[in-house]
Amino acid sequence: MGRAPGFRQRHHLGALPAFHAQARGARRRRTSITYIALAGFLIASAILPFYWKSPASLLDASLFISLGVFGGFGHYFIVRAYELAPAAVVTPFNYGQLLGAAVLSYAVFIVAAGISMTDGERQR
Repeated sequence: MGRAPGFRQRHHLGALPAFHAQARGARRRRTSITYIALAGFLIASAILPFYWKSPASLLDASLFISLGVFGGFGHYFIVRAYELAPAAVVTPFNYGQLLGAAVLSYAVFIVAAGISMTDGERQR
């Protein structure tokens, strides 16, 4: 449908560094995080020149930086949780996170947008 030719066969190639590291016995969390971050960096860098827009203010830039820092810590803690506990214990928390993200998205993008539109119409 909207996929590039051969996408189905090659979409898994981004995970190869992590699989290779595990096959060699490199199971340390720093190795896992490094390979996944490197794969994400390379993929994002390939498309970045076509979509980049500079942050409008220092606040926007600091929010982008904090998003990366907190995302990195979050990823580290997820990898650490899977090291310390069985997947059957950790996975329900991931599903809870998915449900929480859906509820928060609904609240922010639907309810807040509706309130903003109503307030804008009222001021007319």
